Amino acid sequence: MQVRIAEETIFVEKKKKETDELIVVVGQESVVAEEEGAKAAIEEAEVAEIAKGVAEFQESANRDLAAAEPAIKKAEAALGGLNKAALGELKGLASPPAAVLNVTAAVTFMLQPKGTPIKKIGIDWGSAKKLMGDPAKFLETLQNYDKDNFPEDMKLKVWEYTGTAKLPDGRTVTQGFAGTEENPEFNFKYMSGKSSAAAGLCDWIVNICIYHDIYLDVAPKRAKLAAAEQACACNTHPPPLLSPSTPFARRSSRQRTKSSRVCARTWLPSMRRWPNSTSSS
Repeated sequence: MQVRIAEETIFVEKKKKETDELIVVVGQESVVAEEEGAKAAIEEAEVAEIAKGVAEFQESANRDLAAAEPAIKKAEAALGGLNKAALGELKGLASPPAAVLNVTAAVTFMLQPKGTPIKKIGIDWGSAKKLMGDPAKFLETLQNYDKDNFPEDMKLKVWEYTGTAKLPDGRTVTQGFAGTEENPEFNFKYMSGKSSAAAGLCDWIVNICIYHDIYLDVAPKRAKLAAAEQACACNTHPPPLLSPSTPFARRSSRQRTKSSRVCARTWLPSMRRWPNSTSSS
């Protein structure tokens, strides 16, 4: 009997020791769970903030794009007023006024392939008539103009003719004519007294320039937004399956917040620093 009691005593002491050790482990993991829970709450708040930032960023980009719409419509309307007869009349001018030559020169620069040396571009009247040789094809070229990829060096040359321009949101963009002022002859109203075709081309040029100014503001924001959305997309994916050996207190919080931590810490600071193009001048 005594031997049996002794054996049971040893067994009880062993179980008691195991229980005490388990209590310590559970206590430690409870602390870890609380710490991880606190971290998760902070990181989830960061994710919510980045989501809000992305939404605001999207709204800002859309607002800027909306400001470009009137310029696009005006450019399309300007081409809508051009036809073979009007272009034929323009080509028939023996010695066009200097203002008309400015328009054809600006169009010539705009239609050059990217990388064309500026010194090799002919802007005399003979070159302009050659450019407009086939009126139907010329109009088609204007209609299909890649307005998003207006070569910067050619745009600088066009600015020498257009002068300043007021964007739809009220901002004034200083362009080339005398550096600070609008060319009083480079507009639809003035050019209408010289040639209806030149007036339409003039209006098209001005509005393509306005559109491209806005596009240059919006394009980097759209790229930044796309990158942010792609980086944060992982937050909607379920976490990978975990090994049974993973401590229970650490399973959900660490796996759930890993991607959101990367997203928030990477993109939120850059969003905060990004300038609002609609407020710049």
